[in-house]
Amino acid sequence: GETGETGEDTGEGPLTTVYVVRHAEKDSGSNPGLTEQGAARAQALAVRMDDVVLDAIYATEFRRTQETVQPTADAKDMEVLVDIEPKEELPALILDSHVGDTILHAGHSFTIPSFMENIGADEAPALSGYGQLWILSIQDGEVIEVDLETFSAPDE
Repeated sequence: GETGETGEDTGEGPLTTVYVVRHAEKDSGSNPGLTEQGAARAQALAVRMDDVVLDAIYATEFRRTQETVQPTADAKDMEVLVDIEPKEELPALILDSHVGDTILHAGHSFTIPSFMENIGADEAPALSGYGQLWILSIQDGEVIEVDLETFSAPDE
């Protein structure tokens, strides 16, 4: 990560960056994968993340979150880590063990608000539809900035 030289002068710790995305459009069923549109959006996420150097990629145990970040993982020759509980364990793990790292996490409408709250974001995100990407900047254990982007697949 390019943080410049300011870290040494002010005594501030390294910057941790967490990209948080909700899974893309899903099929129906008990553990559905992505629809064609969702798969296209997952590819669009890989394009968005192309120039981002990631240290880890986390998804939940469900196919839809794994399939959302798999194209990004494939492009970077990385593994998608799926065995961490996303509401409490993952935020704690990132704050404890990923200081200075850049992380991508795919979650759900029912996990992302708790994830954000437990990692220290001020307000729960307003999830609307698909294609939202939150970028959390964390320094010295505090969320100092939350950016929201949207990404979508190009229209066929």
